Amino acid sequence: MIEESKKRLENIQAIEPYLNAMRNTSLGSWKMAINRIQSIHTYRSDLSRVLRTVAKQVHKIAKPEPTNNERPLWVVVGSQKGLVSNFNRRLSVLLQDELDSLRQAKPEVLPQVIIITNRASFFRSQFTDASIQPKYIPFDYDLTFESAAALLANIPELIGNEEHTFYIYNQYAKSQLSTPIRRKATVIEEGSPIDRPVNDEEFPPFVIDSKPEEIEAEIEKVFTLLGFQEVLTNSIASENSFRHRILEEAKNNTDRLINELTIEIAMARKKEITKEIQELAVAAGLIT
Repeated sequence: MIEESKKRLENIQAIEPYLNAMRNTSLGSWKMAINRIQSIHTYRSDLSRVLRTVAKQVHKIAKPEPTNNERPLWVVVGSQKGLVSNFNRRLSVLLQDELDSLRQAKPEVLPQVIIITNRASFFRSQFTDASIQPKYIPFDYDLTFESAAALLANIPELIGNEEHTFYIYNQYAKSQLSTPIRRKATVIEEGSPIDRPVNDEEFPPFVIDSKPEEIEAEIEKVFTLLGFQEVLTNSIASENSFRHRILEEAKNNTDRLINELTIEIAMARKKEITKEIQELAVAAGLIT
């Protein structure tokens, strides 16, 4: 009995360092993603200030109103790794619910679905709608602007089609909380600082020495990329918060088992020692 408990204790103690390493890694990735989201917001705010100045010098050309008959593009952002509980399952449920709603409202319009994930096998097993053939893209993103741009280059359908593009992902809320949502991928979100007029006292306008139309076009491209990067980073923050919670629970269970087995071994050893003392006492004739 005691040997079996010792063996179990050794096995659990051997696993414990790996759990701690994985837990610390997920925590680090989680915090890095949160910091990167804040950096994206700051950079976008700075670009907004430039764009407000440029927009005043651009001769606006009326753009055609978007039609409702365009085929929508849905970009689903799944997980990069495993150990994420129901992270991907919630997305597949939301995706199916959104499809059912679209079929009822516009049965003649089916979306093009692109799924960014390194767990494509899960989505293939869960999403079995024969009328939709999703395009799967590996989730190669390391929180850098360059990796986001490289990933976006694999989705040419999105560029210039933001009005008909929607992101489906787990939106990070706060510590270990997230919500699966579907969000429109507009270049400039309504109510953003870009829509507010310039106040020369609070914000002296930039001096523009290039063609403002070209600057505006480039900034709008960057806004599209920043929106895409924010969704990816938000999803990674949510994913790692999921993983950290799971590993934290595993660590707590491991600590509890180690404590229980240590006590069990100590009690078993105490019984053995007591028995040995009693046998020696009987042999010496001290007790009968």
